[in-house]
Order: sequence, then C-alpha cells, then structure tokens
Amino acid sequence: MTLGKEVEQDVKDTQKRQQQPFQIVLVDIKKAAENEVIHCVKTPLVVEEGKTEALKYIALSYRWGELQETLVDTKVGYIATLTSFSLNDFYQLCRMMTIESDTKHIQYVWVDAICVDQSHYRRRKETIYQMSNIYERASYILAIPDLHLTFLKGTSMKINDLLKQSMHLIKDLYYLLHGNVDKMAAIETTFLDELNVPKDPALRQLLTQWTDHFVTGFMNYKKHHVGYIDAKALDHIYETSGTAKTNNMDNYTPYRFHTDTYKVMDDAFSFFKFDFDDPSFASILNSDIYLTESNTYITRKSSSNPVYIQFHYTMIRQLKQQSFLEMMLSSKASKNGKY
Repeated sequence: MTLGKEVEQDVKDTQKRQQQPFQIVLVDIKKAAENEVIHCVKTPLVVEEGKTEALKYIALSYRWGELQETLVDTKVGYIATLTSFSLNDFYQLCRMMTIESDTKHIQYVWVDAICVDQSHYRRRKETIYQMSNIYERASYILAIPDLHLTFLKGTSMKINDLLKQSMHLIKDLYYLLHGNVDKMAAIETTFLDELNVPKDPALRQLLTQWTDHFVTGFMNYKKHHVGYIDAKALDHIYETSGTAKTNNMDNYTPYRFHTDTYKVMDDAFSFFKFDFDDPSFASILNSDIYLTESNTYITRKSSSNPVYIQFHYTMIRQLKQQSFLEMMLSSKASKNGKY
C-alpha cells in the first residue's frame, strides 16, 4: 500500500469512528460492593432519543496515590493497571454508594483508572476527548479526597496515627460537616454523661456554650479576651459552679475504631453536598477572619476558631473561582500523560 493510500485509509477510519457513538466503560457498583469484583460494561455514552432512558452513572473525581500495580480484567477487551488506589478502598466506596440516599438507585460508576483503556492509544485518546462529556452527563460527580487512603496510611506513622484517631470521632465529623446541630448536641450529651459530668443544666450550658470544645464553638466565631486559656476557663467554670472537676477526659474514647462510616450513623447516610446557591455563602465570604494567613493565625490564637466556618470558607473560595467541573477537568488533563 502506497503512502497516499495509507493516509486515505486512515482518514476513512477516523471518519468511520467519528460516526459511531462513543462507548463508555462503566463499573457495576452493586457487584463491586457485594462480591468485591470488578464487572465492567461498555455502552454508548449518548443514548438515542426515544429508545431508552438516559444512561445513569456516577463519575468519580479523586486524589491519586502511588501503590504497587494491581491488574484488573475489565472483561471488555483490556486489562486495567491500577496504581492510584486500592481495590479494597474502592469496594468500600461502592458499599457506601449503595446505601447513600441519592446514589443508591444508580447502577454504574465511572472511574478513570479502570474505565480508560490505558494500553490502547486510540481508545485512550478518544476517552480523553470525551472527558468533559463524561462528567457533564453523569447523574452525580462524587469527589473523593481519600480514595487513596491505603497510600496515605503508608506514607508515615504520623499520618497513619492521625487517621486512626480521627476514626474515633467519626460521628462528630460526619454531623459537623453536614452542619447538623441537633445530632451534635445529642452526641455531646452522651459524651458528658459518660464522663459523669453532673446533669446540672447551668453547668452543662456553661461547658457547651462558653468553651470551644463543643458544637457552639465549632460553628460560631467567638473572640476571646486577651490572655484567654481554655484549660483555665474550664477550671473557672467548675470552681464557680461548686462542682468537683472530673478527670475522665484523658482516658475517654468517644467511639470505637470503625472505618465503615455509614454503619455507625443513626439515620439515613448521605454524602456531603456543596450547594453553589446556598444563601449563607454571602455571610461567610464577607467575613475576613480567614482572609489571609495573618488573619487565620490571629483567629486561631484569639477566638473559638470555628472549624465549620473555616471549612466552608475554604470550599467556597476554592470552588467559586471556577466551576467544580472546570477545576476537576483541569486536574485530570494534567494526568493525561498517565492515561
């Protein structure tokens, strides 16, 4: 075949592929959750109108780790080489998706490490070109900051210990992120009961409202007087109330170690949702307590340092600068060399 004919044939092949609908590879969530197997399907991304309902799937966005290679037979014509996260962490995520209020009825998930044929140049390139469509057509985009959890645990003992310690406060963190004040208050009541703190309403109000260790301090900005020391404030509350101070705090473990977040929740489990149209954003953004590093330092040293406000302030500042989809696609584009 001459060079001219080769070019002509290549053009024809390209035109033929362009006329064919793009085939997206998806992972069956339920089979991954229940059987811990990767079962993939290949289906047109865009379903022809009038034939069947639109394709429903979840698209993942996540941080990459660096683990030893795991080979995954997708059963759709290629072997995926997995290094960015552990399959066990992925299976755990799938179990959570099967019971989460919004995602439990969705059958498939798209995750690039498995659903992109990295060994085939043309198919890999086609998928990269479709990346924007893949995320735009997803029923939900699920951002997972710790899908590479196994990698994080292996980076240092300090990080591993920190992760274990945070698991003891799994309910507290869950309800705090959701801003569920009532659930947090109920947890605090149980906490004080288990420490044998007297059930005097006045004493408990002083503890929960005027120290930084409870939901009021976590969610509201309160400026301290100069020279404020939290331990001395606690001592002062006990002294003025005439109550003997309990020493159980040092040995207290609020919750047993448990990595299955959804199994310790008292109500329906739901992922944290970032609402771009939340009217409360205005008041948070107008605050300057976390505007600069200097402001943040002063806030941390001289106030209740409300972690709830700081978290949302950071989220708003990051995501309002550009759409989440734009930022996520930009991040993925930088990884194209690994596809």
